[in-house]
Amino acid sequence: MLTPSHLRTFTALLLGTLGAGSALGLGCNVVETEPVETDASSSTSSASSGGSMVTTSTSMGGAGGATGSGGAGGATGSGGAGGATGSGGAGGATGSGGSGGSGPLCIEDTGTDACPGDTIPLTLGTNTCYEGDLATAQHDFTAAYCGGSAGSSGPDRVYHLTFSALGTLKLRFFALDGTFNPNVHVRGKIGQPATCEDATQELTCLASFPTKEAIAVELDPTKFADLFFFVDGANGLGGKYRMDVSFEAPACGDGVINPSLMEACDDGNAKSGDGCDASCKLEQVTSFDACPGEPFPIALNQSLTFVSSTAPYKDGDGVRSYHPSVGGTCGPGAASSTGNDRIYQLKAKANGTVTASVGLDLAGTTPVCEQDILDPGCWDRVLYAVEAVNPDTCGATCTCDSGMTIPGDPLNGALLGNQLACSNSGTFDVETVSFPVVKDRTYFLIVDGMSTAAKKFGKFNLHVSLKP
Repeated sequence: MLTPSHLRTFTALLLGTLGAGSALGLGCNVVETEPVETDASSSTSSASSGGSMVTTSTSMGGAGGATGSGGAGGATGSGGAGGATGSGGAGGATGSGGSGGSGPLCIEDTGTDACPGDTIPLTLGTNTCYEGDLATAQHDFTAAYCGGSAGSSGPDRVYHLTFSALGTLKLRFFALDGTFNPNVHVRGKIGQPATCEDATQELTCLASFPTKEAIAVELDPTKFADLFFFVDGANGLGGKYRMDVSFEAPACGDGVINPSLMEACDDGNAKSGDGCDASCKLEQVTSFDACPGEPFPIALNQSLTFVSSTAPYKDGDGVRSYHPSVGGTCGPGAASSTGNDRIYQLKAKANGTVTASVGLDLAGTTPVCEQDILDPGCWDRVLYAVEAVNPDTCGATCTCDSGMTIPGDPLNGALLGNQLACSNSGTFDVETVSFPVVKDRTYFLIVDGMSTAAKKFGKFNLHVSLKP
């Protein structure tokens, strides 16, 4: 499977660097905003086909989804627009049909069953969709980074990516029939052309999600002449898949940290004032990355959303690390969560249970990583809650950091208040914690990242609610 060290190593080879700046598709988003109060009963729907609005004499059809069809038009209205690769919606009684999607049409039956693979020449502006079927292929290749025979035991198809220009590559892989788990492994050799059959040239394996995978990285032809991608199936299974390929000139705002532009962050836009400025450099942050954090009160039956990022912050106070307690509510692996921290100080205005989560979209309904793996908000998060130090007597000076270090901690961890809850479910999962609170007491929520992850910092939506 994809391990953080494998992905960091692959990225380092491609980019000629190793460290935070070499993470794939990372960026930062709004650093500080006022919390958005949300109605717990409201929700936002997302579907692959466009939903029709209430039909009236002048209503318009709903827009299609990513690959869906447009919604039907009203009695005299026009049909809705199709999705990225969808068809236009039906016209109304006297209306015209909606326009088709703007995305690339897919080339069918692609990928060869053996080396040297189907050649995909990458030129700036490439935006193409390819479809293939593993059911008609044989099992020819095994990838060590996919877990050996267990992770890459299915049939496979091969693609040969060639490029001569510096550019940002984005590849997205989707299982189309839901019958198999696509794993994608990559081969290449720094400084010379790759050899398709040479398993020692394996660079990484994409195996983080059950039905899709993706990668985004800047390619420098002075480091790699070409790459081979193998679309494989886990556990001996195969099926139909789609591969979306784009190759564009590196630009601030493309969601990828481009070393050629000396970017330190990229949150998918090129504007300042959100923690990552218009030239994709980190904006200075002087608060809320250490205790006591950003204060906010929360009342009974209130729901709040904070939009922020851990990218411009440091780990702990810059001297001691902040991480969940080892053997605590996150289990024995908690000490590895020493990524950048963002601290929130919660004052409960009533007795009840606080529930907080990171990893959902702004509406709080859909996991960000399910919408788009390459979104800068899709990263390996950790969320935990602690009590104030001396909670009964701290009064107006409550903080989460005792000022001392955990005895014998090899990570020089700060001794924080009593840990109440922690969530470290897995790579790219939504993290949720719930814990009881007492009126007028102070508590702390800490958004952290796995120090061993390739994507250990990024933007997030912190949803917090207080219920009886």
